[in-house]
Order: sequence, then C-alpha cells, then structure tokens
Amino acid sequence: MWAINSFLPFKTGGLDGIFPGLLQRGDTGVLALHLTAIYRACLAHRYVPLQWREEVKVVFIPKPGNSDYTNPKSFRPISLTSFLMKTLERLCDRDIRCIGRALAEHNVDPTIAGWIDNMLRHRVIRFTVNTSTRCVVAPWNLVVDELIAELNRNKLYTVGYADDLAILITGPFENVLCNLMISAFQIIEEWCTQYRLTANPSKTELILFTNTCNFGNLTLPKLFNTEISLTKEVKNLGVILDSKLLWNKHKDHKLEKACYVTLAVARRSPNAEYVEQLIKETDFGSRFSDNLLEDAFLDANGLASKYGYPFEEHSVVTEDGYILGLHRIPHGRDKNNIPGERPAVLVMHGLLSSSADFMIMGPGNALAYILAEEGFDVWLGNARGNYYSRRHTFLNPNNRSQSFWDFSWDEIGDLDLPAIIDYILSVTRLPSIHYIGMSQGTTSFFVMGSMRPDYNKKITSMHALAPVAYMANTKSLVFRLISPHAKTIARVLSFLGMKEMLPNNIVFTWLGIVLCHDGSPLQPFCSALLFSIVGWSPNQFNSTMFPAKLGHAPAGCAINQFVHYAQSINKKDFRRFDYGSISNIKKYGQATPPKYNLSQITAPVILHYSTADPLSNIVDVERLYAELGGPAEMIKVPHDQFSHIDFMWGLDAKELLFDHVLDIMKRFELNDT
Repeated sequence: MWAINSFLPFKTGGLDGIFPGLLQRGDTGVLALHLTAIYRACLAHRYVPLQWREEVKVVFIPKPGNSDYTNPKSFRPISLTSFLMKTLERLCDRDIRCIGRALAEHNVDPTIAGWIDNMLRHRVIRFTVNTSTRCVVAPWNLVVDELIAELNRNKLYTVGYADDLAILITGPFENVLCNLMISAFQIIEEWCTQYRLTANPSKTELILFTNTCNFGNLTLPKLFNTEISLTKEVKNLGVILDSKLLWNKHKDHKLEKACYVTLAVARRSPNAEYVEQLIKETDFGSRFSDNLLEDAFLDANGLASKYGYPFEEHSVVTEDGYILGLHRIPHGRDKNNIPGERPAVLVMHGLLSSSADFMIMGPGNALAYILAEEGFDVWLGNARGNYYSRRHTFLNPNNRSQSFWDFSWDEIGDLDLPAIIDYILSVTRLPSIHYIGMSQGTTSFFVMGSMRPDYNKKITSMHALAPVAYMANTKSLVFRLISPHAKTIARVLSFLGMKEMLPNNIVFTWLGIVLCHDGSPLQPFCSALLFSIVGWSPNQFNSTMFPAKLGHAPAGCAINQFVHYAQSINKKDFRRFDYGSISNIKKYGQATPPKYNLSQITAPVILHYSTADPLSNIVDVERLYAELGGPAEMIKVPHDQFSHIDFMWGLDAKELLFDHVLDIMKRFELNDT
C-alpha cells in the first residue's frame, strides 16, 4: 500500500471520481488484499484493465497574468487519470524511468518491461475538443536516452528534460555552428524515423548567443523539411534568455506577473477615476457619505478589503471554454476568523446580478459577511456573461459576429455550476457543500439537478431564496407584458448585433448618482421602476443605498436568459430552451424542448418563499415542491410585503430569512458529524 499512501488523500481523481483517500481507508481492511492481488495479476500478465487505460480527464487551467486567453499557450493542459492507474504506474516507476531499449539497458525485470511495452502499445486516450481549439495529449513522455547518447558521441552537447531536448554547440564561426546543427538535426530525423516518431519543427527554436549584429548569409538547418529560423530569445526550463545571454526579459516578465498579482489583490474599480472627477467638478460629493460613494465604485475585492474581510479571486474554466470569476471569503473578520477547514457554501446570484450584490449591504447585513462570521467558507459564484465572467478561452464578448452570448440559464445550470462545484470541492477537499441560490441561482440549480443528477450527492443542503422554476402564475407586470413578444424582440436585437442585456457600465452608475440620490425628485420614480420589475415593498427597500446598488447592478447577462424565462411564462412549463422545431430536432432529437425532470433532484432542498413575490408565485412554488425527488421543505418568510429583491437586500432580511437559513445549515452540519 506504500504506492497508494504516497498520494495526498484528496488529490483530484479521474473520470471515475476515485480519490486516494478512498483507497487509503482500506489499508488495514479487505480492500488492501484485493488491490494487492489485482496489481500483482496486472504485472504478471502484462495487462492493464481497459477502463483504467481509457478513462482520462483532460482539463485546461488558465495561466495567471495573461491578458489574451484566445492563445492556447495561455492554458496548461492537465491529464487526470484514475488513481487505480496512477498507483500501478507508481509501482513500476519505483524501478524504471525509461522505455524501449532503455528498459534492457537498465536491467529492468522482464515482467515489468513486458507490462510497460504492452501498456504503451494498447493505451488509448479519448478526449473531445471544440471546433476552434486543437490539442495533443501525450500518454507518456518518452525518455530519449539513446538519442541523447548518440548526439553526445558526435560532440554535440545535449541534455534532456522529459521529451524536451537542448543542444548546445560552441565555436568562433556562425556558419560552422549552423552546419553542425544541420548534422544534429539529421541525427534526430534518423532516430525518429527508426522508431516511427517525429519532432515538431514549430516548437523548435534556434538561437545564436553572440555579440555580433550582422550574421551575413547563414545556411539555416531544416527539421523534417521545415527551415528553422533564428530567434532573438529562447525559453528553456522556465528561464527566458536573449541572444546576448542576458535575462532582462525574464526579470521583466516576473516583475510584470508580480505586479499583476498585486493589482489583483488591491485594485480599484474601472470607474474610480470617473467618480473622482465627478465629485471634484460637481456638488454630488456633498450629497452622500464618503462610504456610500466609495462602495458604489469598489468591485467585490475592494468591498471585502475595505471592510477587513479576507478575499480570494479564482478562475474556473467550463467545458465549453467560459472563464468564470469565483470569489471566496474563507473566514470571518470578527468571529470564526482563524484560517482552517470549515464547511463551505456556494452562493449563486440572480438575473442581472453578480457576487458583489451579496456584499454591498455591508457587514452585519450582507449575506456573504454573515455566513463568514458564522463559520462558513463562503464562495460567491458568477455566471457566464456577467461583469466578473466576461471571458472565454477563444470567443470575444465584444465581437458581435461570434457566439459568446448564445446561451441561457440552461448552460449556466448544465455547465457553469458543475464546474464551480468541482473546483470548490477540489480546493477544500470536502465531499459536499451547501448551496444558496437567489432567483436565477435557484433556476440554474434545478437545471443542474435535473440534467446532472450525480451532483446531488455533492450538495449538503440547498436553500432556494425566491425559487424560480415554473412561472405560469407570475404577477410581474413587466415580464407579463414582454414575454409574448420576447422572441420577436430577441430576433430584432440579434439582427442588430445586440445579444447582451444591461451590462455593468458607467451609464447605470451615473444614473444612480445623478437621478436616484436622496433628495432627488426622481428618486420615487427610480424606486417605482425597480418595484415594477421585482415587487413593491417600500418598508423593506433602503432607498439611501440605491446609488451603491446601481453601481453593481445590473451586472449584465445574455438576452436569451430573458427569452428563456419568457418561454416558461408562455408555455406554463419548465423546459429547456426552445430554438424552434428544426433546431430543436438537431439539438434535442425532438421538435419540442424536453422538460426538466425535477424528480432527479434528490439533494435536500429548502424553498424559502413569500406571498408578495411577483416572480415566484406560491402556486408555482407548490408545483415545484410537489415534483422534487428528494427531501424538500417550504418555508414562508413571515412578512406579508416581503418581495423578490428583499431576499437579497431587504432591511429585515437577516432576521426574517438569513438567520433561519443559517440555523438549518448548522443542523445539517451537526447531523453529518
């Protein structure tokens, strides 16, 4: 069992979901005996189980500090094989480090050599790529002992690291050096041909380390009929060197990355300079407290830092290439403020919202801070397309001809949430987390639970604030007026190249400051406009905070997210996005979009609702409750005028809602211990 115990217990596993801790727990039991017998049989019969060979998960991790994520080099591919397979490899790796002829040269046991030879001949890796990305996954880094030895025998100094080679040739004449390199490339080509391998000319770099500026007419070497041109700098084993053997570029690069990290930790909002100019040139500054103005323009990171809370920014890449901003408050400020392991909770925002909306009400009132103070590791998600998740590995959100905005909350539930949850579990090494969703954050959870039922076991408890699935009885005047015409409106906007709805920008921030401040004759209009969409509850609405709220919301979304809700209202059902009969057949295999199977949701679900919520009508909530497949509970907020937006920003939200949510989450934690 030494091989299994050599792994950290909660390292990310392959597609089978097995992590080392599961295998390590069987150290003294029956599991150890069975595994030992299996591994002995694999070695003796030179066999690797087919499932171990084929089940490989490949993820692409974005490299921090890059500004252009359209370049594949901005990502690092990571192959995740089953730990059953990794254990077998580690058993063999104890004795050998090479393959092919090197096995015989190192006097490796014939049983081990036969096993590796058979594994390499029959190992298969299956992976999918999208139409705009190409990648090559190598199942094994070949050790080219023989090639390195041959090059060195020919006085061509060569060193290797994994499957990368570096050849260094010295001398006083540039042309002689080039001729020697030509002979080196010929040796490489002959060796590759002999073993049916190849070297990649596009990844081969040639550099002359010299003070000479004019080389004259050099005969450049070719590798597999491709001429290798001279470059001015080269990167080897992470170090960047120029042609004068200086590493100024390397130092600048490291400093730039360091500055990037510093800015990520303590940056200001994009509109900070505009606000300062506005305050300086007008009398707006005298109308608000400094705190309120500052909060209107601080991003989520800035808000947490201002109020003394720890804050982390993470990036999560989905299966289809969206780069999501994931924020974390790992512990409290006043209570439970010692770093360490604790239960985790993911909080997911609603339509046109972001992670910052759970922070702008400040310590003692905002849900994110309350959860942290009560001993939870708080993760704040951001769905694709909002202010913090407007990035993609190859699509440009500002390019109207591309498909960045071709999604609804169907993709958020099917792709975003699973990626976020897997990331949190990987970082925290927990088996499951709590989930709190607000409005669309509940919709996307119901999508995930229906389409990806394997994620139910990863949820300790789910709390749906203002749950939205069925919308047949919605009383929102705006939604009821727009929904019959949503498809036509979407087509017109798409024709005009407009696929994004209400992005977070300086216009809305300016409106909040100029038109909706305390004392403005238009502030009642601002409140009425918001209430017409999300319900009328003046005794729960803090109008003084309205400028700060508009500084963060709306945070942007795709028009199709609105269209999908409109379809739910029109069809009086909870179905996948309707693309039209022909497109539906292509995507779903049927003319009408499939229903979400809510009976697949077996995680504990608590539906927190109110009678005054125009978007989440009690009749629709009861229908949702009746169709859930697992333990569920309906809890009414004890306030007759508590409306939709109050689930996030209500003056009494802590006493009426948040405290009850916390009590239930803590009960689940006690039951698990």
